[in-house]
Amino acid sequence: MRTTDATVLSTLHQARAFIDSHIDQLGPLESAGYRRKLEEVISELEQFSVEQDTAHRTSKGQLARQRALCAALRLNHMRPIAAIAAARLREIPEFNAFRMPLHRAKTTELVIAADAMARMARAYASVFIEGGLAKDFVERLEAAARALADCVTERQTSLTLKAGASAGLRTEASRGRHVLRVLSALIEPKLEHDDALLAGWRTARHIRRPAKAQPVIFPLMGLAVTPSVPVQLALPPGPSEQISRSQMQAEAVELDRASVQPAPSL
Repeated sequence: MRTTDATVLSTLHQARAFIDSHIDQLGPLESAGYRRKLEEVISELEQFSVEQDTAHRTSKGQLARQRALCAALRLNHMRPIAAIAAARLREIPEFNAFRMPLHRAKTTELVIAADAMARMARAYASVFIEGGLAKDFVERLEAAARALADCVTERQTSLTLKAGASAGLRTEASRGRHVLRVLSALIEPKLEHDDALLAGWRTARHIRRPAKAQPVIFPLMGLAVTPSVPVQLALPPGPSEQISRSQMQAEAVELDRASVQPAPSL
């Protein structure tokens, strides 16, 4: 159930509770049957929400069962046939029919490959039985493929029911908003001299928008680190420092040259 639909249902419950608690001040609200329509919308929203949640939970269980059936079909039925065919039937023209389907193959493609493998294996049943498979290995393969296909169909049915319930929730939520607007138009004139009840009704019939998720901001933690040894930062030299360093290097070169020159003879 969407958060928006759940908010509408909660607001309808609040409006009904307010009307029931102050029926003496409000008087009859049966104009065009909108009090009755309020009950109908609440009932429909609750029913659709249950149907949606049931279909959602059922489809999740069927998905887990579908994955288990896929693994069983591959490992317990198709792989032994493919292994024996690779060892004994590699030279026949139909050998490609015994290859394993790709791991990324869809479920329907896996079912089709299993049916094709079963049809081709029936013609060479004696070879596979001699290789160690059961006498009814073809029937077992077909049954496993059929069970997987049935599971896929059942899950699609559950997803269809979930989609229908979701559409029903959206329709009834829109209808609930309309009922609240009409009821508010009928109730507010009767409470124009009672500010407290009028404020209570407006609060009860107000549909609050779901809060948007806000980004979590973690404040910077000021951790003071006192190193035992003074830390010196190596910064790039400035222009003046570069000039002084070049002069020092030139002077060092001149001193080296002077030390190398021979002393004058006397």
